[in-house]
Amino acid sequence: MEIKLKLLKKAGFFSYLHDDYLKLFAKIANYRSYDKDKIVLRETDTENPSIFLIAKGQVKVFVSAIDGTEIVMAILNEGDFFGEMSLIDGEPRSASVKTVEKSELVVIHRDEFLNKLQHDFKLVMSLLMEMSRRIRTLDKQISALTLMPVYGRIATTIVEIMKEKGTQTRLIDDTEVNVTYNCPSQQRIADLSGTTREEVSEAISYMQRKGFIGLNGTDLYVFQKPLLTI
Repeated sequence: MEIKLKLLKKAGFFSYLHDDYLKLFAKIANYRSYDKDKIVLRETDTENPSIFLIAKGQVKVFVSAIDGTEIVMAILNEGDFFGEMSLIDGEPRSASVKTVEKSELVVIHRDEFLNKLQHDFKLVMSLLMEMSRRIRTLDKQISALTLMPVYGRIATTIVEIMKEKGTQTRLIDDTEVNVTYNCPSQQRIADLSGTTREEVSEAISYMQRKGFIGLNGTDLYVFQKPLLTI
């Protein structure tokens, strides 16, 4: 119960609720375990609409192109949630979700959720605000992918990764450097930016030669963030 409550407190539109309300939702939530590379939701699925909260692990949200290529829309980690669109309207899923590593999810089904929702107007308003925020984020991603050249897409993706994972400031040779630890692989960056791993490798090499960034294993050092997106 305690883990469910912690997840609900981080889950967007649930986060403002009093513990008494959260306990009601926690009681109707169930655990599900998934191995690595397992499909959690499939695009166009209509059965059993639910909201999923990530207790452990990592998943990717993606859509499939005509040629079968996966276009990754988001990488979600512990504390994140997904599936809320079908939870509200019962329509087919707009994207697929696959585990990136072994994961444990907490699930709340639509019928039980709506039963609680109709008794709390604040919950309805908070849900609408969260949906609006996600739509705005998606609009920005689409604009970046359609209007930017390859280098711009990759640089923008790196900046977004820095925002998502957070940065720490370190002094290197009397210069403040932003450091992001455990960055995704080049293939993951390619998936997120709609490019190829080879293009990501070339772009990162260029950024290193120009002195914009540095790499130490999976740790990313950004020396000139404003120039990163030029």
